[in-house]
Amino acid sequence: MIRALLIGIAVGICVTAAHLVGLLEPLEWRALDLRFDARGPTPPKAPIVLVIVDDDSLAATGRPWPWPRSQHARLLDQIATDNPLAIGVEFPLAEKTQDGEDRLLGAAIARASRVVLRETLRTFVSRAGVGPAHRREIVESPIPAVRAGAASVGFVEWTPDADGVVRSSALARHHAGEARLSFVQRIFDLAARPLGVENSRTAHYAEVRINYRGPRGTFPAYAYHQVYRGEIPPGTFAGRIVLVGLDAPSLAERIPTPVAGSGRVFGWERTKRPDRAEGDARLMSALEIQANLLDTLLADDGVRRASRRTTVAVLWLFSIAGAAMARCLRPWLTAAGVGALCGGYLALAQFVFTRCTVWIEVTPALLAMLLGAGTMLLMDWLRRFGLGRDASRSSAPPPLGGDTDASPPPNRPSGGAPAGGAA
Repeated sequence: MIRALLIGIAVGICVTAAHLVGLLEPLEWRALDLRFDARGPTPPKAPIVLVIVDDDSLAATGRPWPWPRSQHARLLDQIATDNPLAIGVEFPLAEKTQDGEDRLLGAAIARASRVVLRETLRTFVSRAGVGPAHRREIVESPIPAVRAGAASVGFVEWTPDADGVVRSSALARHHAGEARLSFVQRIFDLAARPLGVENSRTAHYAEVRINYRGPRGTFPAYAYHQVYRGEIPPGTFAGRIVLVGLDAPSLAERIPTPVAGSGRVFGWERTKRPDRAEGDARLMSALEIQANLLDTLLADDGVRRASRRTTVAVLWLFSIAGAAMARCLRPWLTAAGVGALCGGYLALAQFVFTRCTVWIEVTPALLAMLLGAGTMLLMDWLRRFGLGRDASRSSAPPPLGGDTDASPPPNRPSGGAPAGGAA
């Protein structure tokens, strides 16, 4: 049993080191993605609705993007008629166009009053010769004629993981010498008090892991041209948060997310569109990611990761348990026990994630148990069938008489007389 304990400790040290330096992170990210898939889509908890510039709107308008800002002004007037909680305009308005067009949009924003606009933070790094790198930070804000009547302005920026998937987003940043809040944080500040969620703990973090509600199409959406023409029933946007932005594949970048598209959402079959192929099932427009992030803040249910101390403690327990089972049980019983413990741990992690949105890391513990049991079984096998056989041969007693060779020496008859001699 001491041998099993030593093996468990050695495996625990190795897996802990791999975990602390981040070698297991890609596997754990994938495990989190599968947890979203196993949970399935969930209904949005906040009254969020999208107004999207999609392919149908581009075809109906008959104009290339960008459209005249007077058109955006009329759209905002149509939305503001229903008295929404807040309106977020997600596409950039940092470039000046015709003076009359800009003034019309600025006046419409002032009339709506509860409008949040987007700004873009950019960082440029240049190096001249062998000297130190020069870092320059700029802010691309909406032009003054448009921004003057807005409630606030917030930045849009994603923080993808090393595999390129967006699982979290920053709510605040220090940029160009100032502390700045994100686009979604600004909308939250407008809508939180009317919804009674101003005490959301998630909204006070510098960075939030997004609790995605589901794949593309989870949030209700209306085409830009339908709202612009007044084809949407009155009261559609009353008491809701309206996010306006780009969704057409030719205009909006598709960003990898941890949620996969599925044929069913909330029990009903989604209409499949040509641009929603199985190959890009996890891709999503920036506007829909913003909606998921905002819903996470308003519901105060961001994905929380279990502490590193808890993860290390569990992996050490599993490492020693795996080695102990392999030492005390038959191989087939060891395999059954390891499978049962791993399956139970996966089920527990999925249950906690679904109910409490807590991310319990499973990769370090499962790897520690498999390595602990596998190493113990391998050493027992080598001792019994490999090293044990060699040891038994080396420790066998010599034959009687002290001679290890039972055959007589050459040129000596068995009777003991010299070869070729006479008695």
